[in-house]
Amino acid sequence: MSDCSPIQFVYFDLGNVLVSFDPQRGCQQVAGWAGCQPEQVYEAVWESGLEEVFETGQCSPVEFTARIAAHLGGLEGRLQPSGAPLLDLISDMFSPIEQTLTVIQRLQKAGIRIGILSNTCHAHWDWIQRQGWPVASGWSEIDILSFEIGSMKPAAEIYAAAQQAAAVPAESIYFTDDREENVAGAIRAGWQADLFRGPKDLHKRLGQLGVPAAAGAVE
Repeated sequence: MSDCSPIQFVYFDLGNVLVSFDPQRGCQQVAGWAGCQPEQVYEAVWESGLEEVFETGQCSPVEFTARIAAHLGGLEGRLQPSGAPLLDLISDMFSPIEQTLTVIQRLQKAGIRIGILSNTCHAHWDWIQRQGWPVASGWSEIDILSFEIGSMKPAAEIYAAAQQAAAVPAESIYFTDDREENVAGAIRAGWQADLFRGPKDLHKRLGQLGVPAAAGAVE
């Protein structure tokens, strides 16, 4: 990976970069409401492949909750037409990584354009945005979300969509993600990218790439 091209746009992953998440917490909350075991919820959502279907926009929130309810059984009449309350119960598993906001603010001060590139579903994105956490809302110029694009990292299509939206050369985009395969996908797309190892490490790396916002230290 070459460090020669100046960075014009920085994309942040969402999970474990801007917000941490604990699927077990979501499963426990749904299980408590549905009267089943958390393992059954995990099987219905993740082991079945339903979450990936939802994250690529192949089913609606209502279809998503209906399929979970059908898998768990005994929930007739308990789901609202909108899918509530199951959507919020399964989504209430995120917490803000507040230290990353310092890096975002430094990029803003330097005039570097910034956005979010995430494998996520409608329910999780909606829930996170409703929390109003400064680290995950209100600053992104472009949000490239798998459920809207119909493609997930590390597939080439989602990086192509992100570059087209940013309207800058591939080599001038920087991306950080907590998964090695997604970083590799960005590098294959011609981007500059690194595995996210924490806000301090990201701050240092941006400085090495010549981003002026990375001057100083992240607390």
